[in-house]
Amino acid sequence: MLSRVILSVGLILVSFVAQVRAEPAAIRIGVLAYEGKPQAAQRWQPTAEYLNRLIPDHQFSVEPLTHDEIAQALLKQQLHFVLTNPGHYVRLQQDHAITRIATFKSSYREQTLNRFGAVVLTRADSGIRRLDDLRGARFAAVSEQAFGGYQMALRELLQSGSQQLVDSIQFEWFGFPQEDIVQSVIDGRVQAGTVRTGVVERMIDNHKFGANDVRVLAEKPVDGFPLRVSTQLYPEWPFSRASSTPQEISEQVALALLKMPPQSDAARASRGAGWTIPADYTLVHDLYRFLALPPYAPTPASLRSVWQAYQPWIVLSALLFAITLVVIHYLLKANRALRASRLRLAQQQGHLEEMVRERTEALESLNRQLERDNRFMAGQEAEYRDVCETLRAMTLTSTRRDLDHQQRLQSIVDIGGRHMNARRVVLSNNSEDRLKVCAVSPIEDAPSNQPIDPGLAERALSTGELVRHPDFAPGLDYLASPVTSGEQWACVIEILVNIETQDASDEARGLKAQTLQLILQWAANELMLMEQDQRESERRADDIEKFAQLTAREREVLELMAQGLSSKGIARELGISIKTVELHRSNLLRKTGMSSSLEMVKTAARAGIVT
Repeated sequence: MLSRVILSVGLILVSFVAQVRAEPAAIRIGVLAYEGKPQAAQRWQPTAEYLNRLIPDHQFSVEPLTHDEIAQALLKQQLHFVLTNPGHYVRLQQDHAITRIATFKSSYREQTLNRFGAVVLTRADSGIRRLDDLRGARFAAVSEQAFGGYQMALRELLQSGSQQLVDSIQFEWFGFPQEDIVQSVIDGRVQAGTVRTGVVERMIDNHKFGANDVRVLAEKPVDGFPLRVSTQLYPEWPFSRASSTPQEISEQVALALLKMPPQSDAARASRGAGWTIPADYTLVHDLYRFLALPPYAPTPASLRSVWQAYQPWIVLSALLFAITLVVIHYLLKANRALRASRLRLAQQQGHLEEMVRERTEALESLNRQLERDNRFMAGQEAEYRDVCETLRAMTLTSTRRDLDHQQRLQSIVDIGGRHMNARRVVLSNNSEDRLKVCAVSPIEDAPSNQPIDPGLAERALSTGELVRHPDFAPGLDYLASPVTSGEQWACVIEILVNIETQDASDEARGLKAQTLQLILQWAANELMLMEQDQRESERRADDIEKFAQLTAREREVLELMAQGLSSKGIARELGISIKTVELHRSNLLRKTGMSSSLEMVKTAARAGIVT
């Protein structure tokens, strides 16, 4: 009896020490509470709970904060991640060096959106039909700091009219919710207003007014965007990491967010459809530059700053002024000489004609150079469009849930081949110290079960460097590029390109090389996910096998153990003796090969044997 008590006390102490050692690290997520702190906590706390489930060695919590509170918390290194609107993100990026790792996906009628804009609206029966008609009107908005509730519309007003138009408008700040702004327009309390895209459609769906009761000003139909909009479309809210946050936890959080199912509790609570890869926020920077808002607010000029900024021009102007004085003196002297000799006048005239001829030739040369630059810029623009289309296709492929890992991997290789104008593309991974082909493009181009050149591909993996063979075959250029996953070279891609279709400029080749690296990272990530799923399936099958020989009574005992019942409680529940329960527990440990009841219950729960 005494030994049994000592053993129980020992197990309790071991369990307590394990719990103390396994205490998860606290991770704080600062969220902009634009609707109020309780509303922000209710909306985003399920996302923190979702991260706790996927990353159990860390404890995530949501901290609803104002604009200034987020800045102060970042300054004191009290936040690990920040979730805020795109405008606030741009300022924090400049002041505190935060970095976006994912972009929020909103939804409307089962359609996923990763961009949003603003709507400028008025009553359908009002005399306001254009933005210019808003001169002197009462205009409702959220606040001067609201990105979607004011600043987007302000840019359209300035571009449509002028600063005089904006100065004449009587702005009224309503704050949140934005439905109050729309209702005030419908009721005639203000003549116009602006809200974020989707507010009008949501109110119409809720039968608060009819679709023909409002008029959208400066409406801009956008292909693939189902909502009415008056402004440019800007990327959705970014999820960002603080500069002090470790890279490892940032990668885990980014991967977990990208894997969030659109129908999960966390996605529904956030009123969205999960997360996607970080968007390009250049348009937000352009908006703040245009409006001269921080971090692009103008600073007062001083003599010192003017000298530092325009020193070359000031020196050049002074030099030109001095030259002008010299020329004036020379002309006066020449004028006096004219009276003495007409021959000298002829010589001066010839000299001036020569100067004009040289200046004309210089201008013609400059015009030719400008034409060449314009052609070059047009080619660069086409390359950038091609890269954008490639990355867009990659993003759509990586988020498609109707494809399995192999199908997504094949799509990634097809997209990479089209982008590189490749004759043939082969993707292989380093499996069991040998190359194993994962995907080939085009598929009908045999053979598809071996690398193009195993020796060159293995050399690329072993050295970690790009291997190129410009004379691989007549008219074909060969290259093999590895990609790393963790500390190992995970896979290698081999590409055969027609020499005559390769880009001539170094800039174009460099851009394609960078895009190829992104494609490789996508492929390596897909391979990693494929291997993780395979290992998880094998592990679950092994766990199920350990419980295959249990009797029905042993399964009942195991289920009650999982519920936390003691041997005495199990005996009372099943109507058997405690000794019989102890015998069943001993048989369970023997059949499953487990060293403790705690390990056995955890393994059974992981295999789905018990709840």
